[in-house]
Amino acid sequence: AIEANLGIGWGRYFSDNGYHFDLAATYDFNYLWGQNMMKYIAEINNASGAGNPNDLWLHGLTLKARFDF
Repeated sequence: AIEANLGIGWGRYFSDNGYHFDLAATYDFNYLWGQNMMKYIAEINNASGAGNPNDLWLHGLTLKARFDF
């Protein structure tokens, strides 16, 4: 499996360092070889033969906001 994240973040303390606010935006990417079992099951159910499962790719944007007190 391969995992990668690319993002940017910003944080700020206020009220004499009593509180902290944090924002982050990341783009996450996962690659899992030979793990697309849904395609494998669909091929078996359609009687088209049991081929090798394909690779599974997961990716998307993650937004986070955090407030510590």
